[in-house]
Amino acid sequence: MRKILVVLVVVSQLAVLIYMAGKREILYHSGRRIFLRTAPVDPQDLFRGDYVSLNYEISRVPRKFWSPSLLKPFRAEIFPAGLPVYASLKEGEEGRAELVGLSDVRPSTGLYLQGKILYYSGYEMEMPVRYGLEAYFVEEGKGREIEAGRQRDEIQVPLEMEVAVAQDGSSQLITHRWSRVGIGIKLESDKSRPPRVYAATVQLMNSSDKPLAVVDLPTGGSLRLVGVSGSTNEVFQCVSADAPVLKPSESDVHMLQPNEIYEFNVNFWNPMWFVVKNSETPKALPELQSFGQRFRFVYAPPSTAECKELREAAQIWHGTLSTRAFSGGRVD
Repeated sequence: MRKILVVLVVVSQLAVLIYMAGKREILYHSGRRIFLRTAPVDPQDLFRGDYVSLNYEISRVPRKFWSPSLLKPFRAEIFPAGLPVYASLKEGEEGRAELVGLSDVRPSTGLYLQGKILYYSGYEMEMPVRYGLEAYFVEEGKGREIEAGRQRDEIQVPLEMEVAVAQDGSSQLITHRWSRVGIGIKLESDKSRPPRVYAATVQLMNSSDKPLAVVDLPTGGSLRLVGVSGSTNEVFQCVSADAPVLKPSESDVHMLQPNEIYEFNVNFWNPMWFVVKNSETPKALPELQSFGQRFRFVYAPPSTAECKELREAAQIWHGTLSTRAFSGGRVD
């Protein structure tokens, strides 16, 4: 009898393994293929021996994307670790998926990923979510190569992970590619304690092997300054966040050869970059005393439709791209 039980246990374990392997194989061949961009992080945190540890732009979901069922009073017990959630997505430029919303209710239609909430204290303005796509196993020696490609002359070039997604939201990593554009940020700050940043240079690099174009609209229209929740939970909004997008002209388009860099120069004393919280008086970043408040820039060029009449329209890169966050004179 004992031998029979042992055989049954072994057979059942083999059956589970065969089922899981078969499910992964079906997903690999029949799942919808999308690309998820990794988040701007310290490249030293990327490599972990025989696999690459990944963090995605959709790994921390801002409150504005939460469904009504998640918008409850901030109490830790409401969002226990491991709570299943579903990230609704839409497919954008070059197959990159963009977040539409996050819910604890499975969507009835559309493209979405299954995920789980990590530990959530109940106070942060962003929900930490894992999708089971955070470990990318690589061949021996390839991890260092990927790590080196991630950071090029202080400019971060995001990995874009190809993912197969099933109709039920389950997913599987397939392979990776590099973003065709990388982004970097340099700050200028005074010698106060803590240091106060008064200017920034945002750099875009053509990280592909072919020429491409970026768009620099007048008065900084291609950049957005975005508040990131910090230890104070104070999130500021740039006063120009809702300003109408200007129509691009030929002079706004800048062609970049491979590895060429274009720079945007920002002076935070310029009123267009002032920030505001709730209905308070707008302030320049150097005036903010809240060191816990963090910001990042987002490059957001005009859409394909808005640029279709331009001479170099076919070569314009239309993806959005975020810098690493900064606070005072420090970049994350």
